[in-house]
Amino acid sequence: MSLKGFFPLLGSQSPYCQILKQLREGDKARTSIYEGAKALVISAIWNDLRSPVLVITPRQEDARRIYDQISIYLENEASIFLVPEPDVFPFERLAVDIATSNQRLMLLDSLCNGSEDRPVI
Repeated sequence: MSLKGFFPLLGSQSPYCQILKQLREGDKARTSIYEGAKALVISAIWNDLRSPVLVITPRQEDARRIYDQISIYLENEASIFLVPEPDVFPFERLAVDIATSNQRLMLLDSLCNGSEDRPVI
């Protein structure tokens, strides 16, 4: 079940239109968004601009929650990547988890090969 029906409703709001205008012009856009609306706004921005969107969160569980919510809004229309935090610090002499490395390489590959229709988390 896709929730894309909310996008036109959001698109009729002046603050959202201002954000889109700034992003289309290549400017930075700053705004305050309620926690529950973040995934909707991020998904709608991707839907309108069709360019990569990078979302950085302070905690891994926040990233997982937004990832799950965006997946519902965009369903199978976009490839969404969840880039996990590294398990080791750069100065530690421990091996990095191979699954984490593979996810990061898949993300870099999609960005380098011109796949412009991919939100990224």
